[in-house]
Amino acid sequence: AYYSPDVQEMTRNFMDCFLKGDTSSGFLDTPSVRLEVRTSLEEIHEIRHENEWPIDRTEYTSLYLTEQQSLALERPTPPMELAYPAKNGKTAFHYTFAEDAELSGYMKLRVWVEARPENASQENPDDVALFVAVNKLDRAGDTVHFFGSVGSTKDMVTRGWCRVSRRELDPIESTEWHPVQEGAREQKLKAGEIVPVDIGLYPSSTFFAAGEAVQLIVAPR
Repeated sequence: AYYSPDVQEMTRNFMDCFLKGDTSSGFLDTPSVRLEVRTSLEEIHEIRHENEWPIDRTEYTSLYLTEQQSLALERPTPPMELAYPAKNGKTAFHYTFAEDAELSGYMKLRVWVEARPENASQENPDDVALFVAVNKLDRAGDTVHFFGSVGSTKDMVTRGWCRVSRRELDPIESTEWHPVQEGAREQKLKAGEIVPVDIGLYPSSTFFAAGEAVQLIVAPR
């Protein structure tokens, strides 16, 4: 609700405090994080303040991609693979919440990637673009839309992307939950080579009711 009266007032108090030196609004006593937990485009589940970001009490949880295109709490065995056309295909995975849940903070995707030619007569591709989105599905399996960062009213929960040749991580800036690509060199793929890729997604804050699902989409665009 960026243009709501409450946020406009907060912005004015910020400007008065740091540009005019007027601290009468008490802005300096305001916690450093204002969190807007959204249920959907139209509905805000909760607005609250936090003292740090990411939130210290976050429970980071690993979900594993399965051959059945679900997201599972247990690592699948044996290892499996899924393939899609790298020009216009995609693959998607989902996890249905058994109880109410809030996802606030950072997400990342780790995938192992191989690039193959469409047929044996073609040269092996040496790079792949990966676009990743996290979507919310209601109990009927339909997409729940959100405001996007550039004015879209049909956006998803969050997204991220990576060119596989630029997958090298910055060892200083990256954390276990927030990978940061260094981008200093190219690491082209060789024929038959399988490489791990960590993709960070923009931080977000979303409420899921029991029976609703989070959907992970991996696509070339």
